[in-house]
Amino acid sequence: MKLASPMRRLNTPLALLLCTSAWPALAQVAPTPGAPTASSNSSATTLPDANTQDGASNTQPTQIDSSDQAPADPSATGNQDIIVTGYRASLQSQTNAKKNSIGFTDTIFAEDIGKFPDTNIAESVNRIPGVTISREVTGEGANVAIRGLGTNFTRVLLNGAPVAIASVRFDAQSTNREVDLDLIPTELFTQLTVSKSPTASQIEGGAAGTVNLRSARPFDNPKPYISYGLQGSKVSSADKWGYRGYALASMTSGNFGLLVGGAAVKNRFRVDGFETIGWTNPNLTASQNTGSTRNATGGGNFTIPGTVPANAGNGLTPGTVIDQAFLLRNNPGATIEQIDNGLLPRLGRPRTEIGERTRYNGLVSAEWRPSDAFHFYIDGMYAKRDTEFSRNAMNWAVRNGAAIPLNTTYDKTDCASGCTVTGGTYANSQFFLEYRPYKDKQDYWGVNPGAEFIINDVIKGDLQANYTRSNFRRESPTFLVITPTSSGTTVTYQNTGGIPTITSNVDLNNPANFGWAGGGRVQLSGEERRTETKGVRGSLLFGDEKKFSVRVGAAYDDTSRRISPFDNSNAWSAAICGNNPNVLLPAPEPPATMRRREPARHGAACRLSDLSRLWHRLHGRRPADRLWRLDHPDRARPLLPPAGRQRLHHRRLEQGEGRDRL
Repeated sequence: MKLASPMRRLNTPLALLLCTSAWPALAQVAPTPGAPTASSNSSATTLPDANTQDGASNTQPTQIDSSDQAPADPSATGNQDIIVTGYRASLQSQTNAKKNSIGFTDTIFAEDIGKFPDTNIAESVNRIPGVTISREVTGEGANVAIRGLGTNFTRVLLNGAPVAIASVRFDAQSTNREVDLDLIPTELFTQLTVSKSPTASQIEGGAAGTVNLRSARPFDNPKPYISYGLQGSKVSSADKWGYRGYALASMTSGNFGLLVGGAAVKNRFRVDGFETIGWTNPNLTASQNTGSTRNATGGGNFTIPGTVPANAGNGLTPGTVIDQAFLLRNNPGATIEQIDNGLLPRLGRPRTEIGERTRYNGLVSAEWRPSDAFHFYIDGMYAKRDTEFSRNAMNWAVRNGAAIPLNTTYDKTDCASGCTVTGGTYANSQFFLEYRPYKDKQDYWGVNPGAEFIINDVIKGDLQANYTRSNFRRESPTFLVITPTSSGTTVTYQNTGGIPTITSNVDLNNPANFGWAGGGRVQLSGEERRTETKGVRGSLLFGDEKKFSVRVGAAYDDTSRRISPFDNSNAWSAAICGNNPNVLLPAPEPPATMRRREPARHGAACRLSDLSRLWHRLHGRRPADRLWRLDHPDRARPLLPPAGRQRLHHRRLEQGEGRDRL
C-alpha cells in the first residue's frame, strides 16, 4: 500500500510499534504483481476479491501469502512502498471485504480478535453491527441473533461446514438449531464473517443470517511463529481467581504447513439476584367478592382460605369466616377490586448461583500446496468442558398457597385492568428452600478436509467434507424443604418499584422451621444429549471472476440430535421417605388399554430424621443395604442418595467401581 509523503513519517513508527506485540516480529511485505496476499493472526495486508469467499465451502476468506517475499525495510532496497500491518491493516481488510462482498456481510479479522478481551467467540461476533447475543445468567455470551430474530434462525458454520453442539444452558434448554458458542475460544480463530443476506453458494438454513467461523491455518502466515497468552480473572463476588491461556505454534516447510494450538479457561462465578416466576393475584370465591366480576385479569394462582386456620397469628381468631366484609375490614382503604386483581410475585425469591466452568480446546490444521493450482487442507478441533455449580433459592410460595392479605396497599385506585400490590402483611404464608447442585460434562470434536483446485483459466473448483460429534450429560438433583402449613409464618411485603422486599417473622436459616410435609420433595433427574453432523459439498466456477462467471455446486448435509432424559426420583424418594432403605423395582408393563401404575414404594411421610438415619446407615452399609437403580432393562446400578442437613454428599457406584465426590 502506498501512502502520500506527508503521511509516511507519521504512520511508519506506529506500524512498527504494533508489529512488536507478536513474537517473532512479523514484518509484512509488498506483494509482487499478481501475487495473492493474506491476513494472519498477527497482521493483515489486503483482501482478495469477494469471489474467493463465494464457493460452496465458503472457507477461504483470504488467499495465501506469496513465498517470494521482499525485505520488510524499504530503506534496504530503496523501495518506497510502506506496508501497513497490525490493527490498521485489519481495519483496511474489513473495509475491503465489505466493499467486495456479494450481499450484506461484515467481517472481523484476526488482529481484532487477538486484541479483544472476550471470553468466547460469541462475544467477538457481538461486535459486528446488527448482531446481538443471548447470555448465560453469569453474563457470558452464548448464542448469536441477527437482526432481532431468534437465535435458532441463525446458521453457524465452522470453516464453511455446519456445526451442532450438544448443550443445555443454565436455565434454558437448547432444543432448536442454535449453537452455544461459549464452547469455542477466540484465540484459535483468524476470521469471523456474518452474512446478513443469502447467496446461492451458501448452505441454506439461516433465515436471519449465517455466521462462518474460520480457524487458523499454517499458510495464513508462512513464517514459523509461536503465539501465547496467559491472564487471570476474578469475579468480584467469587471467592477464588480464574485463569485463561492459550498457545499457538505454526510452521511451513516448502509446500506443507502444520499448525497446533490449545486453549484453557477456568471461570469461577457467583451470581446473586432476585427473580419471580411470574406474577399472580388471588382467586376469590363468591363470598369473598360478591360482585359480578371476579378475577377479571386472570392468574388466580392462590386461594384465600374460607376460614382463618390455626396459628395464623396477627390477632386473627381461628375459625373466623373470611368473606368480603373480613377482607375489607382487615385491609382499610382498599377496595375489593384491588384485593381481587392486585398482583404479587408468584414465586418471589432471592437466588444465588455459585460454581466454576473449566474448558479445554485443541486445534490441529495441516495444509499442502504442491502447486498454484491445488490446495489441500484438513482441520481438526476438540473441545471439552466441565461445569459444576449449585443454585439456591428461598421461595415465598404465593403460588398454590393460602395467604391471608392484611393492610395491603396498591399502585392504582382503579384496578379493573389490573394493579400491583405495593405493600402489606400476609398471614398463613409458606416458604420453601430449593437447592439444586448441577454437574455438566460436555465434549465436541470435528474434522473437515477439503481441497481447492484450478483446472484451467476458466474452470475452478472446491470440494469439502466434514464430520462432527458432540456429547452432553447433566446431573441435576433437587432438594426441596418447606415450612409446614399453619405454622404461623407471616410475610411483610414491600414493592416500591425496585427489588421487592420479603421479610418473614420466622428464622429461615433455621432447619428446624422446615420439613417435608406440605410439598417437600427430592428429585434425581438429568439428561443426556448427542449431536452429530456429516456432509460433503463442492462447486465449480466457470468464467472470469472479475468479469462474468457462473458457479454450480451440490451439497449433502445430515444433522441429528438425540435427547435422552433420565430420572430416578421415585427410588430416591422411597429411600428417604421410608423408615429403611428398600428395593424399588419397576412395575410390570401394562397393556395398552390400562393406565400405567406408579412403582410401589414403602414408607410414610418424609422426615429430616430419615435423611440423617439413612445416611449413617449407608455409611456403615452391608451389601444388602444397597439401593439398586434400574434405569435400563439390561443394566442395574446401586444408588446411594445424598443426605445430611448441612453438607450434602453424593456417592455413585457403577459395576463395582466407586467414585466419591464431595
